[in-house]
Amino acid sequence: MKRATAISLGLAALLGTTAHSATVVEKHGAMKVSGNQIVNKDGVAFQVAGMSFFWSAWMSKYWNAQVVNTMVADWNCGLVRAAMGIEGTGMYLLAPANNKTMEKTVVDAAIAKGVYVIIDWHDHNALDHKAKAVEFFTEMSKTYGKSPNVIFEIFNEPLDVPWSSLKTYATDLLAAIRTNSDNLVIVGTGKYDTELIPPSKDPITTYKNVAYAFHMYASEEWHHTHYMKRADSAIAAGLPLFVSEWGLTLASGNGTLNMSWIEEFWGWMEANKLSNCAWSISDAAESSASLKAVTWNGDGSAKHNVSVDGGWAESDLTEGGKWLRNKFRSLNQTSVLTRSEKRCICLRGPDGRAMLKFGSAVGPGTLQVVDAKGQVKKTISVNASHSIPLDLERGLHFVRMDNQPAVPVMVP
Repeated sequence: MKRATAISLGLAALLGTTAHSATVVEKHGAMKVSGNQIVNKDGVAFQVAGMSFFWSAWMSKYWNAQVVNTMVADWNCGLVRAAMGIEGTGMYLLAPANNKTMEKTVVDAAIAKGVYVIIDWHDHNALDHKAKAVEFFTEMSKTYGKSPNVIFEIFNEPLDVPWSSLKTYATDLLAAIRTNSDNLVIVGTGKYDTELIPPSKDPITTYKNVAYAFHMYASEEWHHTHYMKRADSAIAAGLPLFVSEWGLTLASGNGTLNMSWIEEFWGWMEANKLSNCAWSISDAAESSASLKAVTWNGDGSAKHNVSVDGGWAESDLTEGGKWLRNKFRSLNQTSVLTRSEKRCICLRGPDGRAMLKFGSAVGPGTLQVVDAKGQVKKTISVNASHSIPLDLERGLHFVRMDNQPAVPVMVP
């Protein structure tokens, strides 16, 4: 703005160095939906992560190729999101040519760097602007519809709108896009992309390769205690999710960062292989900004002002910006999961114990529960089994089988 969680015992292959011989998109190709997951050109589930630009007219100074290059080369982002504002001064409805130029600048730069890019209709009232949205996405799909890098997000954060209305809107936008492109389309869900159960019961079936937006602000208590549970239920029901926006802060964009909750949410996204964009590339005077706001000397001159062309030093970054940069740098965004991995779901049994349930028998061998530093907390001998009971508290844990890398698992 949680809990029955699918994991894969090779997920830690996503972690590693930033070095790679191929770009992210060269490795994976166009994103495709398969069941409740997003897969690559080989049909293998994978995850990429990156940053969202701030509303276009309000932070236009950062909408340039140099910033995209910094996000890819220095931050190791595999994905950027071009959040084109629709309503208000300087936004698309009043300045369409300028906003399209900004959008294309970011998209072209992302394609040149070999990463994914989301073309985002950043609107809370898109039902009122459907004709303009159809016109825009018709043009964008003609221009970029054959590029494997490009993802279309057709409605950012609908308000309290029934799913039936959102589904009709999405179907009309999909009709326009599918004339030109089979690329992944992210569909908005109700109440700021948190109402996931209605679409899980009545998904779009007229068109394929559709994912559903889930937004989350990890330091917001209600988000942390309720929204992830909704997402788990939707995933279990078969709904493919894309975390096209999430923040480290409260939903307001301000407040202190609850690092424990943030780490838990990050681990949850990893465990579910959910591609995601963090909010935001901005120097706004709010906690969600990744760049420090300008400070002033007594004479009115700028004391500290970050470059609008990227290349930022660590001293230019906020607390959240430093955390995100370090996290992205730890990801190897070109790694994939192998087809032979055994899938696992963690849930609570009637007796209250956590239960790991595998898609196929595992063992014999040794299952270890470790902490984030790799210290062994629990060891269990496993015979060939489809399920393993564990006495684990609710929250994020790490599990490994024999000598395989540890992977995050959420216990409900």
